[in-house]
Amino acid sequence: MTPRIIAVALATYAAFALNPSSAFPHPGGLDSSGCHHNRKTGDYHCHRPGSTSSGGYSEQSPDNYYTPSERKKSGGYTAKSYTGNNEAQVVGITDGDTIKVLIEGQQVKIRLYGIDAPESGQAYGRKSQTALKQISAGRKISIKAIDHDRYGRVVALVYADGINVNEIMASSGYAWVYPQYCKKSFCREWKEKERMARTNRNGLWQDGDPTPPWEWRRKR
Repeated sequence: MTPRIIAVALATYAAFALNPSSAFPHPGGLDSSGCHHNRKTGDYHCHRPGSTSSGGYSEQSPDNYYTPSERKKSGGYTAKSYTGNNEAQVVGITDGDTIKVLIEGQQVKIRLYGIDAPESGQAYGRKSQTALKQISAGRKISIKAIDHDRYGRVVALVYADGINVNEIMASSGYAWVYPQYCKKSFCREWKEKERMARTNRNGLWQDGDPTPPWEWRRKR
């Protein structure tokens, strides 16, 4: 994450100290949060503390890639059985609005409620993913489930060390507030913070007039 991103985040949440030393993985190994990029998929994966490539929880483990629907087929965890508030550990970051977490030892894909980040094929797609990584990786995560989407993902508010990750992604300029789906009362405040990020040309708004991801997907 660039110093500009860190400055914006700190200005928005003074108590939320971002650690720039863990922003990027070390070549050929794990970063200080025990995480690294999968160069084939673009995902950012984390390992359980103490795990190694020779055993335990690793990128090569098939269980590491279960989606909720796949787990349902296997007779295990299903996304629709997940409700309420739970503590979690981030084990993967798919893009700027989707993470993979461990809840009670089982992997769950979480779609951040109310925001839409650039797709991987868009400008700022990778930077948005990096911003989400910087905010959430290696921190105490709690999940407040709101709904489930058609892909079987849990749609939720995500908190890192008590800070609302959904909101900070929009306020720092690395995601849009999703007008079609952000219907809670706090969405109005999120939209105002998005407007401020746009005015200040933070994050993706440096492009001037970036294409919202829902419009980009419609044209594909």
